[in-house]
Amino acid sequence: MYRSSPLASNASSSLKRKRLLSTSDTQPARAAINPFSYPPAKLAQLPLAGLSDHDEDPASSIPNFPHRGYSRSEKSLASDAEPTSDDEGEETEQSSASTRKKKLHRSDALYHELQGTVGVLLRSIHQFLDRGDIVRAARAYGLILQQRHNNIPIDVRKHRLWAIGAEILMRHGETPQQRTDDDDEAKAPLKRWGSATNMGRVKAYYEALIQQHPYDYHRPHAVSAVHFNFALLSCEIYNTHAEQVLALDRLHAHDVSDQEEDDEDDFPDRYEDDGEGRQQARLRAKEDRLRLQALETMRDIADRMDSLMQELPYSKNNDYLRLRAMAALYVADLVVPPSNASISDTLEAEGRRKTEQQAARNALQKIIHNGAELDDAAQLILDSLSGQGGHQEASFRSSLPIRRI
Repeated sequence: MYRSSPLASNASSSLKRKRLLSTSDTQPARAAINPFSYPPAKLAQLPLAGLSDHDEDPASSIPNFPHRGYSRSEKSLASDAEPTSDDEGEETEQSSASTRKKKLHRSDALYHELQGTVGVLLRSIHQFLDRGDIVRAARAYGLILQQRHNNIPIDVRKHRLWAIGAEILMRHGETPQQRTDDDDEAKAPLKRWGSATNMGRVKAYYEALIQQHPYDYHRPHAVSAVHFNFALLSCEIYNTHAEQVLALDRLHAHDVSDQEEDDEDDFPDRYEDDGEGRQQARLRAKEDRLRLQALETMRDIADRMDSLMQELPYSKNNDYLRLRAMAALYVADLVVPPSNASISDTLEAEGRRKTEQQAARNALQKIIHNGAELDDAAQLILDSLSGQGGHQEASFRSSLPIRRI
């Protein structure tokens, strides 16, 4: 019987080892074939989850997985074929249909959110604000800010929450009883919206929003610093105008009461010589101090607007141009000195007034050059500024579209 030699057995065993090694060497090659045909985008995400291309995607077994995209977008990601010229029209129609569906999905999500907790709280806030119950409105607003969606805090730019927050800050300290009493009084003094003591907090609030949400050129229509700067400047102009009007009203009311006391005096001839003249002089001096205070504030606001409007998108924004025109007209009224001013002061003030009126005219004309139409108040002002005669000498303050006090 033939026996194999030790040499032959060693050769066969080494041959088996080589066969095993070659078999094991081919296993990684088979494992690197991408059996699930993952697209490149998903292949890049698998290592981040600790998976390889031969592992099944765990998201496919989880319903409503938050990181899953829409089925149409997944199909577009999975397709690596480039469209030909014949398919470009069809692809454009499909992409537009996909965009419309995405917008519908977003609108549906917003609708359901409004119908939920946020919607209930928003309606409550509007009711509280209408009744003047600022304390409860602030509490409901705080509850909205505590809401989370997928562990993400709610964005104050949605549902105009940023504007609601500014109104709550501006009207801080207002009570429902105070609002009712003001409505019942037939001869109540002038009232304003909000309080001047709250302007510091409102300004800090808007400045924080401006830093958090800068303007994005890729999303020009998104709520950003453009909206917040405009709201802040508008609020400051209104506050300056309201405080001046209210101060003048209080000053004249106090002057009328003093005159009534003088009429009831048993010795009316006491100020017969020049007492009335001194009283009118003091009144004009107080009015001039109020004018100078408002002028200083408005010049600061106008300088900030000019600095802001040197860059896009502010320089071509029609709302900013209109607001700049209104600010210039207000400054044009404030530079007018009292009637007892010297001739040199009067001439200097007249030159400044014409400069401000020209700035307002230029801003309104830029709106027209941008292809927009002016409202009735702005068009009337532009016609007055562009005409000849005494129209430019009139005060435009009553025509300013500033919120009624």
